[in-house]
Amino acid sequence: MEVSLAADSVVWAGAGMANGPDLHLFLSRNGGNSSIGVKLYRSRTGWISGIATHPHDASTAYALFPTRKTKDSSDFGLWPSWEDISGFGKGIQVQMAFPM
Repeated sequence: MEVSLAADSVVWAGAGMANGPDLHLFLSRNGGNSSIGVKLYRSRTGWISGIATHPHDASTAYALFPTRKTKDSSDFGLWPSWEDISGFGKGIQVQMAFPM
C-alpha cells in the first residue's frame, strides 16, 4: 500500500497484476474508504515488489516489479492506463532488473 505524496486522499494498494492468479492493484481517491480495481497492464506481469507515487502529481503511480518492467499510471480516470517506462525490450542489454 502507498499513500500518494501529492494528495493523502489517494491510496494505491495491491500485490500484483495478473489474471492467474487473480492479482490487481486498487486505487482509492477518498483515503481508503472505497476503492476500484485498476486495469491490468497489457501483458501478464505478476507480483509487484512495491508501489511508488509521484511527489507532485496525484494521478501518477509506479508499479515496481522485481524482475520485469516498471509501469506508470498517469491517467487518473476510472481505469488508469499503464505504460512501460523501464526500457526493457528496447534493445537495451542489462545484467539484472534493478541495481543492487
